[in-house]
Amino acid sequence: MQAPWLFFTPTLPIPHHHHNGGTKPGTSGGHGHGLIPLTMSPGPPLLSAPPGTHFGAFGPPPTHHHHPSQLLLAAAAAAAYGQQCASLLHQHPRQTMSNGNFHLKMDDGGLICPVKRKSVGEEPEHAVSREIKKAKLETKALKAKRPGFTDERYNETSYYVENGLRKVYPYYFTFTTFTKGRWVGEKILDVFAREFRAHPVEEYERCIKSGTLTVNYTKVDTDYRLKHNDLLANIVHRHEVPVTSDPIEVVYQDEDLVVVNKPASIPVHPCGRYRHNTVVFILAKEHQLKNLRTIHRLDRLTSGLLLFGRSPKKAREMEHQIRNRLVQKEYVCRVEGDFPEGEVECVEPIEVVSYKIGVCKVSKDGKDCRTIFKKLSFNGKTSVVIARPRTGRMHQIRVHLQFLGKFFFIFSNFHLLETRQTR
Repeated sequence: MQAPWLFFTPTLPIPHHHHNGGTKPGTSGGHGHGLIPLTMSPGPPLLSAPPGTHFGAFGPPPTHHHHPSQLLLAAAAAAAYGQQCASLLHQHPRQTMSNGNFHLKMDDGGLICPVKRKSVGEEPEHAVSREIKKAKLETKALKAKRPGFTDERYNETSYYVENGLRKVYPYYFTFTTFTKGRWVGEKILDVFAREFRAHPVEEYERCIKSGTLTVNYTKVDTDYRLKHNDLLANIVHRHEVPVTSDPIEVVYQDEDLVVVNKPASIPVHPCGRYRHNTVVFILAKEHQLKNLRTIHRLDRLTSGLLLFGRSPKKAREMEHQIRNRLVQKEYVCRVEGDFPEGEVECVEPIEVVSYKIGVCKVSKDGKDCRTIFKKLSFNGKTSVVIARPRTGRMHQIRVHLQFLGKFFFIFSNFHLLETRQTR
């Protein structure tokens, strides 16, 4: 049964204006939040609850009233809402009522004050929790082998252009990766110190101890040893590296295939320090070409034609042709010095010295490698050379050029010459 003496004492926000017209918060004295209590009705004490109790609310009085009569009208309206709220809370004391933006808080003096909640974006812990949920969904999609990203991921930040560079506004993001074979049995901190160069080891140690760097979304110790299929997740406030603002030209497009001219400095897909500043994300955000399937890749500093599949069937077909060397690829390179005349073949094996910084060298312990070079021209200082790789090792062309005569690699442009159909 509703108590007949249950009343509501509204608390109205009184704005305090600066010289620039802004509102200065928390300047109303001992009640905080810029609020001044106005008692509308005498009677027994208000809703009986301990200090600090939070209640739902239908909404606070407007903050734009200034005239006393308008304040009284607003207070009367607030009193009516308050009586409804208090009555419902009395009947259902275990439930919370809220409009999503405000709640009622009883202060130390026993007054029920409407207090606006902070937005989710203002709370880092909320952003971290949201990122974990997103990462878990993407992990499920990855295990199910569903390609692409969600619109929520595409829209998590935006671009701006400055001094000829495409830049990305910082945003929260969860790095995820499954344990690689060479990491199994190693301590998690040792792996991050060796394999990831974005931060010093002290930062990764802090992340592990604070629980933002997890294994299978569970907090672990710094000496945890990685196992097969462990999923590593690291939540960061991400600041991407700028790339050129040159547009990505769509050269050809049909229902199965997309061909673009990739400018130098833009990675093909998310990796390392790049995510939104990649060809895949730029095509999705600016050309509405989403869920493209990568058929082959070009190095970040290489410009040239890049193929994407729009259907699983076409992607598999093109991947098969490239894997079986049915597609002839050529790179046009400029190197310092006078390159030898005629066709030059290099078959030196290449070994990866450091995956962390991407350093490779010619070594007898490396993998088999083959590249064919031919000089096109020489201008007295530099040579233009055609490079035809017959294998696909990391930094193959650069390493072989250096081995042949310590030629300094300046730039390359990639193009496809011919596709031989299989029968």
